[in-house]
Amino acid sequence: MSIDKFIGVPFKALGRTFAGCDCWGLVRLLYQDKLGIDLPMYASYASETDTKTISSIISRQKIHWTPVAKFEPGDVIVIRMAGKECHVGIYLSGNRLLHARSGVDSCIESLDHTRWRNRIAGGYRYE
Repeated sequence: MSIDKFIGVPFKALGRTFAGCDCWGLVRLLYQDKLGIDLPMYASYASETDTKTISSIISRQKIHWTPVAKFEPGDVIVIRMAGKECHVGIYLSGNRLLHARSGVDSCIESLDHTRWRNRIAGGYRYE
């Protein structure tokens, strides 16, 4: 699966398009474009700093996804930030994560990086 067009998308809080997106917007774009799956918008939070609301949305919506112990390309990885499960990205082969976060265009990073390896809360597969 070629993901080149998903790298470098500008970060935009509550964004859901290639013109700008946040972490969930990027997941949603990839699922729609590559898998033909139209995921919900989940845009009922004020901004990316509203970690309490984002964490609550993630917690409520995880029941619609299958938790996985071994990640496969396309799985959604949930990450803790400031102790809350409030960031998501897409697992790629080679233990890499495609994600978008405030101040950084969408990019690929290693899940082994010290920034991420102790923050992974789990992986989930859309069924």
